[in-house]
Amino acid sequence: MRTIKEWLKALVFALIAATFVNALVFKVYAIPTPSMEGTLLVGDRIFVSKFHYGAQTAKTPIQFPLAHQKLFGSIPSYSSLIQLPQLRLPGISKVKHGDKVVFNYPGEFEHPSDMRTYYIKRCIALPGDVVEIRDQQVMVNNEQKLIEETMQHSFKIYSNAELSERFFAGLGISEYFRISDAYIVMASEEQIKKLRSYKQVRQVDKVVYHSGSEQSTLYPGINTDWSRDNYGPLQVPHRGLSITIDAESLATYGLLIRSYEGNEKVEIKSGQLFIDGEQIRSYTFKKDYYFAMGDNRHNSADSRMWGFIPDDHIVGKALFVLWSIDKNESWTNFAKKIRFKRMLKAA
Repeated sequence: MRTIKEWLKALVFALIAATFVNALVFKVYAIPTPSMEGTLLVGDRIFVSKFHYGAQTAKTPIQFPLAHQKLFGSIPSYSSLIQLPQLRLPGISKVKHGDKVVFNYPGEFEHPSDMRTYYIKRCIALPGDVVEIRDQQVMVNNEQKLIEETMQHSFKIYSNAELSERFFAGLGISEYFRISDAYIVMASEEQIKKLRSYKQVRQVDKVVYHSGSEQSTLYPGINTDWSRDNYGPLQVPHRGLSITIDAESLATYGLLIRSYEGNEKVEIKSGQLFIDGEQIRSYTFKKDYYFAMGDNRHNSADSRMWGFIPDDHIVGKALFVLWSIDKNESWTNFAKKIRFKRMLKAA
């Protein structure tokens, strides 16, 4: 029989090996929200490759192995006492249009960048691209991008009778709610095509957020004629891009210059930029940035709301679903609780 000492050695070795693999090779990420609904479901556990884009060395070296932000829900799992410069190791590919990318959410300034919450979105625009949305059609560099079959938008459904949860579940629609005389559903065009064929469905209207209907909630917050369905044009910064500093460019890119570029003592006042006390009239970006959106286009907090993703926040590429758990089912109904059909499905 093994002694306690041998068991401890084996446990330590296993922990070190798991930490190494998690840091440099892959990690398993749980889908917490419906922002990618249609493509990825809440409860999916996905395999995220770090070697595709190249893993990064830790910025926060003092952290509990295999934990992120919190232990047991409330105890910090890391110390920010020591912060190191990050180095990205060589990868086997670059981020491409359409990739499902896992990254650290840029807006959590209370955490170091490598300890920020993990998000997953579809990469829409690469460094240097110009992104625009015209009546829900995504344009990159003035060219239409193909709409994925699983892409979802909002629809208003008018029916002749009450529509049950079972009715929507049969169509694969999990997000819906009742308003006074109709239902609002998040669905793909294929799902809506099937829904129209039911005799109890009287009318289906596509919900469109028209220009100027919600500018205050969108990045960068200065364009009064934008909406989540009519957005841009907006250039994604790339390393080496130089911009003239004025009130408009600072409103669009000031957050990046102040928070993500590694500059010290940045001041923005009266449409002017000061770095280390010196006025800057032209600025050259030091990093690449990306623009990403959720496939559930009307229920996703993404680059349309909070802006660009810095290159050093990119964690990895989602490859496939390892397993999936339906949070709405009881464990007593094991066959439905575990979504067996989603196991090993490509992301």
